[in-house]
Amino acid sequence: AHKHCYGKVRINTEVLRVDKLDNGEYDVRTKNVKTGVEHTVHAKAVSFHVNRRIGKKREVDWPESDKFRGQIFYGYGNEVTGAKFWNKRVLVVGAGAFAFENVRTAIEHGAKHVTLLGRRDGTTCPKWIDMIAFLRPLDENLLTSKSGNMISFECWQNCYKDAGLRTPDCWKDGLLKPPNHTISVSDVAFVAGFHGLFKLEVGEIDHFSADGSGVNLTSGDHIDADIVIKCCGFHLNDDVPKVTG
Repeated sequence: AHKHCYGKVRINTEVLRVDKLDNGEYDVRTKNVKTGVEHTVHAKAVSFHVNRRIGKKREVDWPESDKFRGQIFYGYGNEVTGAKFWNKRVLVVGAGAFAFENVRTAIEHGAKHVTLLGRRDGTTCPKWIDMIAFLRPLDENLLTSKSGNMISFECWQNCYKDAGLRTPDCWKDGLLKPPNHTISVSDVAFVAGFHGLFKLEVGEIDHFSADGSGVNLTSGDHIDADIVIKCCGFHLNDDVPKVTG
């Protein structure tokens, strides 16, 4: 393989444009992001391996955020690197995979308590539940047994119950996860919930409180916080249409 790949792997390279030629082949214009030097590669085929769902972060804000006495971060791009979580009350806004990742980060760095607030429930599971799904045998149709699925799901429900966490509303509708969501994997969320360090809430922020102590929800409830981490999703990645025209 090294004979075929040697010298053909490029890093620090941005694809600027892909043009299809009359003969069905392609010219790919690239730029070295360090030197700025542009180069054209001729290819018989082009395959894009990019994430369409994760583009630029969805920027959100709420009234009176300037009065907040704590810190506000986005939960992407290493913004929380260096944040002082020790003994702090942390509010993570969002219910997707990035939100649960930031819950883990806050707990592992000594947060006093973490609340995850989403407009709807997300779904997360312990690692062992996730692993069992990959290790269980498959039948001739590449499916696992229904009886085993029921046992795993019952154990999963008990994990929520034992941790004192609310179960996802979508389960009542027979869905494992909300539409357009992924299932997050987080042992820490369940361990922290069991020890009273983590809580799941459903609601929306209306504004930051006037005294700077946290946020007020549209329901009228208040959540105290020292750190707010915004994990409010992404815009669709539109880089490919820009490159191909």
